[in-house]
Amino acid sequence: MSTRAFASTTSTTTARARRRSCARRPRPTSTPPCSAVIASRGGSRPTCGCAARGCASHTSLDARAHRYGVSSGPFAVLYTNVALPPVSTYRYAVAALRGGYAWRLAGEQELQLRALTGAGWHMPFRQELTLGGASDMRGYAFHQLRGDTEAVARAEYSIPLFLWQPLAFRALGFFDSGYIALRHAAGNTQRDYLPAEHGGWFRNAFGAGLRIYVKSIVLPLVGFDVGYGLEDGAFQIYFELGLTDF
Repeated sequence: MSTRAFASTTSTTTARARRRSCARRPRPTSTPPCSAVIASRGGSRPTCGCAARGCASHTSLDARAHRYGVSSGPFAVLYTNVALPPVSTYRYAVAALRGGYAWRLAGEQELQLRALTGAGWHMPFRQELTLGGASDMRGYAFHQLRGDTEAVARAEYSIPLFLWQPLAFRALGFFDSGYIALRHAAGNTQRDYLPAEHGGWFRNAFGAGLRIYVKSIVLPLVGFDVGYGLEDGAFQIYFELGLTDF
């Protein structure tokens, strides 16, 4: 039996709530000063994260139906984070929007289209946007490319292989395309080196993979992909347990 989930979650933080939470707890030197989570029954989950994390919001809409690794329907996620003194030790902002649509075709076959776009301002190195790896750009090494502006598109087609007990085995083919740039490099060619490389700010890859699903779990239990990066001219192999969503 298929299940359909429709969830809308929004998390926000304020400087006032952050200061109250920080005042109640000691501040270790090696970790962020505080972290508080307040949950409510209505699907809204406000969160508080202090220090460099700034004020973050996360809103998602998921109307997909899932059955044995086959999805159908739309989803969208909006993420924003603003860090400003005095509640943060940094001064930066970042926003990212991702979404997609899946179609169930010819029984248990699936076509899935996904896209992601993000932009940031004066982000510290560890908060920069990244490209490369199983989650966004197969065919390139994990977090191989970095920047403050990115856009990613993915097309993936999967077919069933066989069922064994509660497990579903599926094969897939994919094409990933991405763009990433460092707009605020201030003329630093050591950081903003992509324009001098083959392909510039753009990267493309294609490949195939295998997924193993458990009947009652939406995300795949095991994932194995082989991707070929067109600009790098090299293969990358990915093996993951408990894949995260794109």
